[in-house]
Amino acid sequence: MEETALIEVSNMRPALTGEAAAKVVKGGAAAWASNGQTTAMECGLGLGADDLAIVENAIDKNLLPIDLVVFAKESATEDVINAAYGISEAYNAKGVDTAGKLLSARPDLEKRYINRVRLGGIKFWLDGNPVLAWMSEPYTELPSGREAGFKGYGQIPDQVLFDFFDKYWTTDMQINMHVMGDQAIEQALQAIEAAVKKHGMRDHRPVFVHAGYVRPDQIARIKAVGGIPSFLAVSLAVQGDDIAPLWGPERAANAMAAASMLKAGVPFTISHDAPITPPPILPGVWAAVNRVTQSGKVLGPDQRISAYDALRAVTSMAAYQIKEENSKGTLEAGKLADLVILDKNPLRVEPMTIKDIKVLETIKEGNTVYGG
Repeated sequence: MEETALIEVSNMRPALTGEAAAKVVKGGAAAWASNGQTTAMECGLGLGADDLAIVENAIDKNLLPIDLVVFAKESATEDVINAAYGISEAYNAKGVDTAGKLLSARPDLEKRYINRVRLGGIKFWLDGNPVLAWMSEPYTELPSGREAGFKGYGQIPDQVLFDFFDKYWTTDMQINMHVMGDQAIEQALQAIEAAVKKHGMRDHRPVFVHAGYVRPDQIARIKAVGGIPSFLAVSLAVQGDDIAPLWGPERAANAMAAASMLKAGVPFTISHDAPITPPPILPGVWAAVNRVTQSGKVLGPDQRISAYDALRAVTSMAAYQIKEENSKGTLEAGKLADLVILDKNPLRVEPMTIKDIKVLETIKEGNTVYGG
């Protein structure tokens, strides 16, 4: 079993309720804060059958010390939107100033958050992991058990994706898409371009999650529609030695092509994919700077970026990706006091040691939520 079939099996487990549901949220938030994160993203609410109830419980009990932006799995979109509307109505009911009290503590007056949770948009999985990435050309070497000519495969019919962009392109609901191979990216671009043709350009900022292999001709098209690649850079270290023979030298060398995006003027972010990869941020920064695999090879040296640009990808560009650049991401007067204190300066240490830098303290809106 793999991909969507595996998810169906995992959903057979009993739902988390009560204290167990609270522990999930509090434990996750503590882990994220300990790694210097003041805003977290759940990019697939609805993968678990009890996801929505767990988040609603966190809102009701005000469990989160950091902000959480949630994106609904496409099949759960209507349920999540309806729940978000109901929660918003409950906190803004006539005669109840709960919303005002909640907002008074936020210098940015960010009205979309309720008890540190807000709905950001929708998430699609257009293809699978690196050994199932949907490519336009066959794999150079076959993954185990695959037949000659294997190119990976898509998971969403074209019309479903086209319809979602048609419906949500002009709204505040961003669409995030898991795209590992260039054919998955092609499907995404065609859907977005159709929405632009019909509705005109909007500040939607569609996110190309992972953007494993982007063809050079696709980079300009991503820029034209305001797209943002979000690279799982640490996978270059963890899976680079596996990707290289499967994808072949050209695709592997240009996997998660951060330098090409910089040159083209395309904003990008660096993310982790916990629990698929661990939640620390700095190993992802390290991976984007060095692109060293487990065997010690440099995978695509021309795609390495500076530590400064990698840090921008987890701060200012991360805030831009979720449309919160006016209140987060840089140290400026009037923005939130969301800070992290490290034991070493990533811009001054030897690049291969960036992943070993420790988080000493995490501060959310002036309050210490880890260390100190």
